Amino acid sequence: MKLNISALATLTAGIMAASCQFSATPEKESATYRTVTVTTESLGTKTSIENEYSDWTHLVWNDGDMVAYVTDCGTDLVKTASVSSDGTFTAEIPAEATVSNTLYVAYPPDGLEGKTLSDLKIEIGENNTQDGMTSSAGVDVPMFASAQVPAAEETTVSVKYEIPASIVRFNITSSEYAADQLTSVTMEASVSLAGTVSVPESGDGMFAYEGGSGTVTTTISTLSPISEGGYVYLPVMRGDYSDVTVTVTTDKNTFRFEGGSFSLNNPDATVYKVTLNLGEAAAVPPDPYFAEISEGEQFSAENKYLVTYRQSSLSYRVAAGHISSKIDGMTFEVDPDLGGIPAKGDVLNYVFTIAPVAGAEGKYYLYSEAAGNTNGNYIGSAGGTSTTGNFFFMKTEPTASDTYYIWDITYGDGVQYILNEGRNRYMKYSTSLGYFVTSSVGLDNTGNEQIKDMTILKLIGDLDAQ
Repeated sequence: MKLNISALATLTAGIMAASCQFSATPEKESATYRTVTVTTESLGTKTSIENEYSDWTHLVWNDGDMVAYVTDCGTDLVKTASVSSDGTFTAEIPAEATVSNTLYVAYPPDGLEGKTLSDLKIEIGENNTQDGMTSSAGVDVPMFASAQVPAAEETTVSVKYEIPASIVRFNITSSEYAADQLTSVTMEASVSLAGTVSVPESGDGMFAYEGGSGTVTTTISTLSPISEGGYVYLPVMRGDYSDVTVTVTTDKNTFRFEGGSFSLNNPDATVYKVTLNLGEAAAVPPDPYFAEISEGEQFSAENKYLVTYRQSSLSYRVAAGHISSKIDGMTFEVDPDLGGIPAKGDVLNYVFTIAPVAGAEGKYYLYSEAAGNTNGNYIGSAGGTSTTGNFFFMKTEPTASDTYYIWDITYGDGVQYILNEGRNRYMKYSTSLGYFVTSSVGLDNTGNEQIKDMTILKLIGDLDAQ
């Protein structure tokens, strides 16, 4: 069953149990079955998805939805069936099943086919994926039903479904962050919010929950700005919860609402509507990371940079420690969720300071604790015509007259050209040596394919907030 939900509604059903009545002298050695049509009461008079924007939330079946079903006959195994939009499906039940037996139905049927009644369990999952803010498609609502097997001369049976989950419908609003695109909502509690439900052990509003996780997340597949509206749906176990943390993540920010209380145990309710205004929660600082600079970067001694050769879209060779008047390289991977190299661990040892040189407009000095040697940590260039030459180092901050230690930085396609004008040599990376070098190769590396240009990354975020 797909979630096309909005007014508070729940369904109840009783569960009966009985052993199967077998013939003392069965006519066939193999099991025989009879066909019954399983129907359900209407789940609401409105079925259009557009109604999710009103105060009427409802559950509807969609053609092609699948259910699992089984009787309590000892020989019966779980089968699956396709459901029509009116909730009807055809079931094959053991011919020997009588009115003393019970038919159980469960949704979703994932992994249940071929199992026994004791294995008929449905999941309230800790991870859900919703297609988009304008549709609840992708979020499954776990359901089950049971009914007395019809008499032999009857061919139909009606069932009522119970929903062991409460659906929290989040409406995320904000004026300040209206352009942010919602990516996920997470509920976290000290007790289980997600887990499995044993169908044969549940019924009449009582649910046999097993196992579980204290965290439930719904992730949005197709992003849209918060200003365009819509809802996020989180199925959780029915219950009363305190000290709940709700984390709202967008493409740009993370927001945390703490200390919440949720009463989600009303037998007459399934959907609970919650509005969260992002302006009422402090934005959680993102984990700091290093990302590529853009043209026009205002270099400052207050900032932290990495000087790198971009090996691929997911890895960089970072200028690291001093080695024989050159600079060694270390490879670091990009965290796609952050959009750059996480600013933690060893990479922090290789930070550069790139800052303006007083009295030399448009010129910068390079400083690195790791790349320097006993002569100092301010980086300059040796002379010569080599394509893989050396660096020089000095202890004092360069001035406009220290032309061998000041650099010009211009921009190419995803790279920066770092030129020491005093020597007319560029800072480059040599793939053949595996080192950062100074080079006579200029803006065009044609004919020197082993010589690569630099890509500068800048720290985004606050290291002290970690």
